[in-house]
Amino acid sequence: QFTRPYNSVPVGQLITFNATITDNGELSTVQFGITGPSSQTWDMAMGEDGRYGFSYTFTTTGTYNFVVTAVDEAGNSQTYSSSVNVVA
Repeated sequence: QFTRPYNSVPVGQLITFNATITDNGELSTVQFGITGPSSQTWDMAMGEDGRYGFSYTFTTTGTYNFVVTAVDEAGNSQTYSSSVNVVA
């Protein structure tokens, strides 16, 4: 589950992506990735509230696709994908 509006994020503004992830075992990794020609992936950190978060500043306007992938200790993975619209 995600807390968002990611519809009209001003360019140059720091935005935090938050995800609540549950598993019946232990999570191995939770990663945030921007997909496309210049794909990049980062580890998300668990906050004091139990949600995973990642903060990023977009420097160019446009629509960016992103994914959050959680992998548990058993190797099972789940991916959520969405987009963010960055405006001037």
